[in-house]
Amino acid sequence: MVKKILMFACTFFLVAVLGACQSVAPDIKAGNKAPDFELQSLDGEPRTLSGLKGQPVVLNFWALSCPYCLDEMPYLQQIHDDYGSGNNNLAMLAINIGDSNTSIKNYIDGNGFDFTVLTDNNRKVAEQYGIRGIPVTIFIDKNGIIQDVVIGAFRNATDIETRLQSILS
Repeated sequence: MVKKILMFACTFFLVAVLGACQSVAPDIKAGNKAPDFELQSLDGEPRTLSGLKGQPVVLNFWALSCPYCLDEMPYLQQIHDDYGSGNNNLAMLAINIGDSNTSIKNYIDGNGFDFTVLTDNNRKVAEQYGIRGIPVTIFIDKNGIIQDVVIGAFRNATDIETRLQSILS
């Protein structure tokens, strides 16, 4: 009997602790306005989220040390290629957290990716968005409203494409 009570208490404790953990800030959820930010691109140009007003935006938080992040990069490139121009005019922003510009540039160039990469070396934007684990992808409509937040990696481009529908109208 004591063993069952102890097991129940441990299970309850784990559920309570894990339920309290969040991977994004509470206000980073569908229906809320996406916080503006300014970060540098790999070519040193300042970029802001507000500068993309009128465009749907995909923010992807990643790092070179994250194998899941690297696995989904070709899918992000495919979406960028398919939706980054024409009527959709989707802005793809890959926000790297903490890697050196040289390392990022070597990886991006070496893999032929040409979507916009921004550097968040001091984790300011990651903290603003409450990013605690990566990858995290946030879908923002042309009015700057968050429509979807995905925690974890995409298995293929079709998974991303399905989520895009919420911001491409």
